[in-house]
Amino acid sequence: MKSFLIFIFISIPLIAQINYETRAVWIATNYGLDWPRSLDSTRQKVSLREIFDSVKAKNLNTVYFQVRGNGYVMFRSSYEDYSPFLTRNNLEQKFDPLQYAVKLARERNLEIHAWVNVLKVFSSRFKKKPVSQKHLLNKHPAWLYKTEEEGVTSYWMNPALPEARNYVVKLISELVRNYDVDGVHLDFLRYSNSITNWEKYGVNKSTAEIKRQNITKLLEEIFYEVKKIKPFVEVGVTPVGINKNSEKFRGMEGYGEVYQDAEEWAKRGIVDYLVPQIYWNLQEQPKFEDVLDEWLKIKGEVNLIAGIAAYKNDVKNQIDEIIKITRRKRISGAAFFRFENIKDLKFRNYSEVALPQRNVAGFELDKKIFIRFTGAGIKQNKISIKWEIPDSVKNYVRAILISLQDGVKPGFESVNLLNRNTDSVEIRKNLLNSSVYYVKVQPLNRFWKPLECFVNEVKIVNPLLSKFTFGAGKPLMLKTKDEYQIIVRSPRDEEIKIFSKANGNFNLVKRPIAKRGINVYRISAMEKFNEILVELNGKRFLLKVKN
Repeated sequence: MKSFLIFIFISIPLIAQINYETRAVWIATNYGLDWPRSLDSTRQKVSLREIFDSVKAKNLNTVYFQVRGNGYVMFRSSYEDYSPFLTRNNLEQKFDPLQYAVKLARERNLEIHAWVNVLKVFSSRFKKKPVSQKHLLNKHPAWLYKTEEEGVTSYWMNPALPEARNYVVKLISELVRNYDVDGVHLDFLRYSNSITNWEKYGVNKSTAEIKRQNITKLLEEIFYEVKKIKPFVEVGVTPVGINKNSEKFRGMEGYGEVYQDAEEWAKRGIVDYLVPQIYWNLQEQPKFEDVLDEWLKIKGEVNLIAGIAAYKNDVKNQIDEIIKITRRKRISGAAFFRFENIKDLKFRNYSEVALPQRNVAGFELDKKIFIRFTGAGIKQNKISIKWEIPDSVKNYVRAILISLQDGVKPGFESVNLLNRNTDSVEIRKNLLNSSVYYVKVQPLNRFWKPLECFVNEVKIVNPLLSKFTFGAGKPLMLKTKDEYQIIVRSPRDEEIKIFSKANGNFNLVKRPIAKRGINVYRISAMEKFNEILVELNGKRFLLKVKN
């Protein structure tokens, strides 16, 4: 390797711009909608890995991975059985799906939230009633009420019952305690909108307010139990799309029909984020933007993520415009239902990487750390650096953001988001742009926020250009296989002239405006010459080829 110089220093006032925007996708496992589509464990792992690769390639950053549906689960639980879409026999499953999904998420710097169907525990669409005594339909039928809608029978837990609420809290607590998830994503946290036989199934028939209180109480119990176990795990809810009907739109509403009081949840701070299912397009009633505006009025300090109906063609065709609206409204991001509907979609608005937006109020998890650089240099158009982070503070590191600044451009540009276990990186760069580069290694905490560092920047002198002092502004000429490169350092914006010598005469070949700093001009090697005359800053310089 060519020789290089390293300078380590405390701070540069210009730092990398970090873009925060939640870009989520639901991965449905109930009925094997997105996954799994095979009972073979090897195929299951391969297909799940392909899904996570696709999510990463689209520059999405958050996965809502369904871990409970129809009263079955996708993780090792002492309360409920594995989903029959995963295995025909609960004892035959060869790997833990949620554990594997967490591993895939960590390797790709994706957030993973455990998506739980909370109160709806069985549907006749499932065809076969459960035979296992662990299933709630058999173990605790008195906790359930039944609904009939369009020929489909469904069973729901009754949130009025303390024992039923306690069961849900224990199930979710088990999940949070045993798995390194980033959040718990609550779906069907509501009453059915087609309840019949209220008295028979023990549902309190008194007032709508009592039903709302039952749902809110369950959410509160889940929230505080999760925070007691792991304060950094978020609790989110995906309510129905319309909170309350208005003059602008009408439809099934969360507040009056299924008894979700999202405004109260936000006011009391018992939810970290809301993902309302705003599953409409931009033109027809209800209009997406009108409904979103209503959610903006009630969200308070809670992060708001717009749920997008990617399964509807009229909505899918408008996703680019919908994303622009979410940005204009300055909400936390968007979530797409579901993976199968976006697997072939290219997100034009997600060309750059963004980090998830998280609710960090009240948390002090930062720790000032020291990064030791063990190598830095330049070779073959690559800038390479190597570093060490003490093992004692690695638990505070979520990911590592690498940023680059050359000696000409102001500010750092983000280069890559690396896994927390990475300790080296190579950055391909046109090394004729600058004689010096600065690389910033920025560890991010559990909330994707920059950790404070004693030292985390390194200065690398370009050996190619540093050996050439430029004298009093004297340019440099290099020859590659295909071209001549004339490198000019100019103290200001000014016109320069470049002449090539052929047949004993100098001919003008370029007359560019040089920008302040380093400029590179290229001439095809098809022209046979070995001398160049550059007129710069009122002076003339005769250059000969240096290979």
